[in-house]
Amino acid sequence: MFKRKTVFVLGAGASLPYGYPLGAELKTQMISLPDMTAVKFVDSCKFGREVHADFARRFRGSACSSIDEFLEVNKDCDALGRLLIAYFIMRRENTEWFPDGKPSDAHPFGNPSVWYDVVLNAMLGRWPTPRGNRLSFVTFNYDLSLEYFFESSLNARFGWSREKVADEMAGIPIVHIHGTVGNLGNRRYGETQNPDVIGEIAKSIRIFGDDEDGRRDEVALARHLLDESEFIFYLGFGFHDVNMKRLGWDASRYHDRAYACCLGLKGGMEHRLTHEYGIAKSNVYWNCRDFLEHSKEFVMCQQ
Repeated sequence: MFKRKTVFVLGAGASLPYGYPLGAELKTQMISLPDMTAVKFVDSCKFGREVHADFARRFRGSACSSIDEFLEVNKDCDALGRLLIAYFIMRRENTEWFPDGKPSDAHPFGNPSVWYDVVLNAMLGRWPTPRGNRLSFVTFNYDLSLEYFFESSLNARFGWSREKVADEMAGIPIVHIHGTVGNLGNRRYGETQNPDVIGEIAKSIRIFGDDEDGRRDEVALARHLLDESEFIFYLGFGFHDVNMKRLGWDASRYHDRAYACCLGLKGGMEHRLTHEYGIAKSNVYWNCRDFLEHSKEFVMCQQ
């Protein structure tokens, strides 16, 4: 059980083991439409293939590293861009990838870097309920993999309905700073959605350049959770300056309680995290699971 107030701050790398793309892969998919299913989706929506071709040509030629960066200066592509974000995130939903992660050629029975189970088992221990855990999540991801993991795992372990899971988990906030692809109270994870439904869901997608009004409540709650915390774990997070400012990050205030797993970040990042953001300890070599399993701080927040 998490006996001391703990916050997990999640970036795209945290969802990667469960089949979700990082920014570069998402960009490639949005430009290329990798299969006929994607082509038919574009044909069936109000934009059509010609509009998409213009979007793809400009996005490819822009040298922008992310869709957020591109849409910030190409407002006429905004609606199509958000629609494609929602579509390509939702089509990655696969119930068979839980709890063991998305298989690969190297790991045909699951992904060894999955980590949700590490947290759930720490939450429960010998206690038959997640109630009482002093735990919260602040995520910059659109996907609902974390919510689905808790729903499916607690159902399999205890036979709980989704309503029972929601009730038992009510005291553990999951705050989506950039919005979500819907919610599991209104639809089932992995269920195929028609373009009209995806279009409505896309309206809740927020990008970097959006004004703060659309996420004011989420940002306020995230800042409150960080202020109240004793331990903060950054997992799969890119430490973009805009996101750090949104969190109201103050290195002098949080330096003694923040820890980061940053697998794949460029060399020198550990030095920057320590000196600019005040991260007490970081690691650019371990995945999320290894980081948690080898972290004494992860044990300490349960004591």
